[in-house]
Amino acid sequence: MIKMNNVRHAMTIIVLAAGLYTAGLVWFIEAANSRYVEVNKHWTEYSETESKVVEAILQLKGQLGYGGFIHSFKNYVLRGDETYFNRLSNQHLEVTESISSLRQYLKSESELTALNQLEETMGQYWSNVLITQTALAAGKLPHDVDRLVKVDDTPALSSLRIIEETISKRTKSVQKNTTTSIQSAQSFLERGMLLVLPVLLLSLLLLYYIREVYASNQAVIKARKWLDTVLDTAPDATLCVNRSGQIIRSNQMAESFFGYSQYDLKQMTVESLIPIASAEQHKHHRENFFQNPDIRPMGQSKELYARLRDGRQPMVEVSLSHTGETNDVIAIATIRDVTEREENRKQLVQAKAQAEEALSQTEEALTQLEKAKDSLVESEKMAALGELVAGVAHEINTPIGNALTSATYLHDQTEKIAHLYEQEELSEEELETYFQRSNDASNMIEVNLDKAAELINSFKHIAVDQTGGERREFNLHQYLREVLVSIRPIYKKTNIEVNYQCDQTVALSTYPGALSQCLTNLITNAVVHGFDEQSSGKIDITVSDSGTDKINIAISDNGKGIPSALHKKVFEPFFTTKRNHGGSGLGLQIVYNLVTHNLGGSITLQSQDGEGSTFSLEIPRHFNLVSADIE
Repeated sequence: MIKMNNVRHAMTIIVLAAGLYTAGLVWFIEAANSRYVEVNKHWTEYSETESKVVEAILQLKGQLGYGGFIHSFKNYVLRGDETYFNRLSNQHLEVTESISSLRQYLKSESELTALNQLEETMGQYWSNVLITQTALAAGKLPHDVDRLVKVDDTPALSSLRIIEETISKRTKSVQKNTTTSIQSAQSFLERGMLLVLPVLLLSLLLLYYIREVYASNQAVIKARKWLDTVLDTAPDATLCVNRSGQIIRSNQMAESFFGYSQYDLKQMTVESLIPIASAEQHKHHRENFFQNPDIRPMGQSKELYARLRDGRQPMVEVSLSHTGETNDVIAIATIRDVTEREENRKQLVQAKAQAEEALSQTEEALTQLEKAKDSLVESEKMAALGELVAGVAHEINTPIGNALTSATYLHDQTEKIAHLYEQEELSEEELETYFQRSNDASNMIEVNLDKAAELINSFKHIAVDQTGGERREFNLHQYLREVLVSIRPIYKKTNIEVNYQCDQTVALSTYPGALSQCLTNLITNAVVHGFDEQSSGKIDITVSDSGTDKINIAISDNGKGIPSALHKKVFEPFFTTKRNHGGSGLGLQIVYNLVTHNLGGSITLQSQDGEGSTFSLEIPRHFNLVSADIE
């Protein structure tokens, strides 16, 4: 009986179970389908969106780190190697693709604003890559190029950090939804085990998808750990602070900079890392920041100081960004030690002030020296003109004396003939002799007076040109002859022969005084320095006319020559090898200034010790000093 009752009870239970199974099967199918769709929705949302976002962020992070786009750009600037340009082009394309890929998955306005800031900074870098390529092609040095292409990458790093934080928050939401779905599915499976095989099969299928979601969730956790590693390798100290000022996250650079472990930093408030005198005021700044959070790049605030564990208070720059909304806002502070940079800046300012003072003193000394040099140059010119006057006077004395002697002789002979004529004692033979002697004397007077006139005319031209300094057109061949006539006294008593060779048709429109001064100084320099006393030699002046707008005048001698070690010094003011013999050291310096400034040309020296010297003047046929100064 009891057994039957048990059977009945069992039958009843089976019937009830069958009824419950039928109802439960319908319910199970609907519930299983609902949970499957929910789990599949979360998994699909993550796998198709968040995984791609994380991948794009990782790619961008890599391009901003070692071996990436910015690292290659710095190597390109410092090394100037064009292979880096090709690498930069490929990396720039990858960055552009990553930003485009990331843009279609970002949702909030702050994420898009941060992405635009990142894209703008990378655009600035690419523009500077093109500027660097142009500057290097123009031959500029790397340190000059480096000053042209400074880019502040802080906004890009802050923007990427904002995107990371928002993505992290979104990932947590996915994790939460996934966890809820997993828990619901597990509870459902426990109840579903009471059902038959179809329910079990559906449960197994649901479990399969749950495991897929879990595996994807683990991938998110792994990616987040990788991002944490990237944060720890950042070059600056970074602190994450909540509204109450509590430090909730820090990186390895913060640990190294402040001297506290990351665990100790999490037990501290941010005011603990600020000098005591500024800590209370900082609380108000922090409250204001959380009421109106904003991004503040480095270098836009007043002087800031940090307080380290060892008591030091170095000067720092701080950039601020934030993540989260309303009460969940987290401030992200990036701290950079600028103590050494500030010290260098102060030293540079001090050095600049000292240099400016030294420059002022040097300019004043140079002004005085320039006045003294101008005075000496003018004295040198007047001394040369005095020597010219004395030499010409001596040269004129001979023909004038000869003419006077001839005139005196002619006068005596005329008086003698007149006396004989008056006494009627003049013979035909004596008259013929008188006529012959009168003709000879007249010729002698004419020749000597012509020679004196030529000397006086040459002296007049040279003296007027040297003192007046006016520009005029003249025949170079004739002018060279006049110059040599006027300076003949310089070498007349030596065994030195002076010759010149010039086409008679060469005409110049320039400043003859400057040219005569150059020729006089160069010939005088050759006579005084190029030959020993009593030695013989020659000086040749050769004019080369190539038919262009310039001519070449070469003054060559076969004297002692100039050692190559002195070539760079001969045109310097006050340089002379015969200072004890009255040399001023201004002769060739005057020549250099006259050729390069007054004549608008250039002068070069070719000489070897013991083989003579050649000074080559290249001057334009037509030159106007006024027009040249205006240009």
